[in-house]
Amino acid sequence: FSLPRNYYRVAVTMTDVDAQTHSAYRTNVSARNFDDDLALSDVLFAQKIAPTGEMSPFARGPLEVVPHPIRRYAVGTAVPVYFEVYDLQLDERGQSDYQVEYRVVPSSDDKKSIFDRFSGEKTVFASRFDGSGYNATEPLHLTIGSENLKPGLYDFMVRIKDEYWQSIELRQATFRIVEPREKPDQD
Repeated sequence: FSLPRNYYRVAVTMTDVDAQTHSAYRTNVSARNFDDDLALSDVLFAQKIAPTGEMSPFARGPLEVVPHPIRRYAVGTAVPVYFEVYDLQLDERGQSDYQVEYRVVPSSDDKKSIFDRFSGEKTVFASRFDGSGYNATEPLHLTIGSENLKPGLYDFMVRIKDEYWQSIELRQATFRIVEPREKPDQD
């Protein structure tokens, strides 16, 4: 969508024609004007992230990012995460240089700022890596292993630092880890 900066409510309704059942999902979206400042898209938790093989409504460039709107994953399953970084500074060669740091922390209703939470929370998992590219916009995806996560709510917190501008941007999103379903006995 190309929308003017504003606050939107988005709803999707699905109908199972055979079972005659309906389901709906509703969320709020804030469309921002990214101007020239370093910015991060919303974090998208996915069912799968893979190279696109054909036309797909979930194509993000060369990737197919199939959303997982309920953001619920069983212990031991992969948690695919996708986000985009906008307005990275390019050097004289046309190359960006940035650092990505992310953490998984138990979800909290604490009213601390995300900057305070990022550095002060009890971290369950953390990682950091350096990146570079030839565009001011970089699509990034990673996978969080959930083998060591207990059932519960977790906040995924990501921090991007543009090495040229020395600017920092943070984003947070919540997901849930649940007990895996048991398979029925097979005789």
